[in-house]
Amino acid sequence: MNFRRKILGLIILYLVSIPLTSVLGCTIFTITSSENVYFGNNEDYINPNTYLMIRPSFDADEYGGIYFGFDDLFMQGGINTYGLCFDTSSIPSKSLAPHPERLTPLEWVVSLAMKKCVNVSEVIELVQRYDWYQMHIAMRYQVHFADAYGDAVVISPNMEGELAFTRKIAGNGYLLSTNFNLATGNNTDCWRYNTAASMLDTVDSEDELNIEFFRDVLQSVHQEGSGVNTLYSNIFDLKNKIVYLYYFSQFDDEVVQLNVIEELDKGISANIVLKNLFSQEVVRKAKVKYELNQCMPFIAELFFLGTVILDLICFSFILINLHSKFNNYRKRR
Repeated sequence: MNFRRKILGLIILYLVSIPLTSVLGCTIFTITSSENVYFGNNEDYINPNTYLMIRPSFDADEYGGIYFGFDDLFMQGGINTYGLCFDTSSIPSKSLAPHPERLTPLEWVVSLAMKKCVNVSEVIELVQRYDWYQMHIAMRYQVHFADAYGDAVVISPNMEGELAFTRKIAGNGYLLSTNFNLATGNNTDCWRYNTAASMLDTVDSEDELNIEFFRDVLQSVHQEGSGVNTLYSNIFDLKNKIVYLYYFSQFDDEVVQLNVIEELDKGISANIVLKNLFSQEVVRKAKVKYELNQCMPFIAELFFLGTVILDLICFSFILINLHSKFNNYRKRR
């Protein structure tokens, strides 16, 4: 009975925690040293249909890039020819202040920046020329940019609805963002931010900055559940323009490497289903993991219902037993 009640308690805890674990989220960091610049991202979302989008430039005034996203083919993150990269994370919605005196954006300003900019300073200068209010009356995300020179910035709305720029401190160090607004919030309630920061804080030397360490950081903050899952993870070596890609939080099984310049030099625009880059075994494991995660609430509810029914049956036997004893007592009277 005690064991069953402990199991019941765990099931109830799981059911209660489902809404909390279903909040959309991403973990993004830039970390630099005297020799290298790296960018890491976990793409945490509910849509498992992920894509790689290769976009060479056919215009002398624009830069090509390779991007990642979903089946709507809208770029969620990526890296361009010069090692400028970005990714986004959801934050609480904030109304933006209108600026009709600024330029009207004809496309998402982030994608424009990736086609027109080489570094973070150029990004900041470009985005301030446009009226973001005409794209979003309210902004529900922040954008984390980094470049091959070691600069990084997170762009998000401040309390007044103006764009704020949270810049990485110059020199060695890191900039980290999750799902609280860096311009207005605090990280005390974000376990992913605190976990990643505690690991990045331990870096003491150049030798510790390697792909395996960044993989471990992303693995420590990945998400699994009936709602949000870490669908893919990427590490960018910005100086060498190399992408390291992991599928569905399988950090120990397989990593796909892409050379940005080589892919763009092919001169072919392509939309590639992300799972097609990985082995059949990795894809199979991802499918099993995803389907099991989707079934967990149903299994938990069935177990909960079965436990309740079992308790009712036990209670019924107790009542029958008490009734029988009461009748025997009356007969002896």
